[in-house]
Amino acid sequence: MKNTYSIYNNKQLLFVGKEQEIKLIEKIYYMIKSTPLRDLDSKDILFLQVSPDYSGVVSTILMHKLNNNGCLSSIESVIVPYPNENSSKYETRFEHDFSNMLKFNNLTKDNHFILCEAGILSGRNYTWITDIMINKYSIKRENITTVALYENIKSIFKSDFVGEYFDYSKQDLCFWWENPTSQFGDLNWI
Repeated sequence: MKNTYSIYNNKQLLFVGKEQEIKLIEKIYYMIKSTPLRDLDSKDILFLQVSPDYSGVVSTILMHKLNNNGCLSSIESVIVPYPNENSSKYETRFEHDFSNMLKFNNLTKDNHFILCEAGILSGRNYTWITDIMINKYSIKRENITTVALYENIKSIFKSDFVGEYFDYSKQDLCFWWENPTSQFGDLNWI
């Protein structure tokens, strides 16, 4: 039987089951559908799975649900560092990869971009990603939509659509589909 605390860091385990994950995706979907984003042509949107190993479920479902013309939006992955890693090599990679994403998907700076993340812990990744998109690629901030299923209340970046907030200093976020990892220091969960 699992404890409700992570032994490694003495935080309370915030376990996200399948039903809760789907419920929050639906919540975000309805939030988005109540905005002018609902009128965007699916062909003019690029979904960015930020940390695809964690955000694949939310980004894929939202991409399908926001299809408004019988054509799916494009979707690409953005690889980001684990919390204890430096982001510089990931930033360099994204600067290069994003240019190719635009070319491959036949998109420009005037299209719309939806960044999806399952859990925002610090907000650093969304900060540098949007900075690169705005400062290097001249994308207007209003053409970028940021989505988080869960966002730390102390995040330096505030997402446009959030399913639920949590306190990362007190809670360890864990989804139903993930196994403990050394990168997050949670291999000691019992």
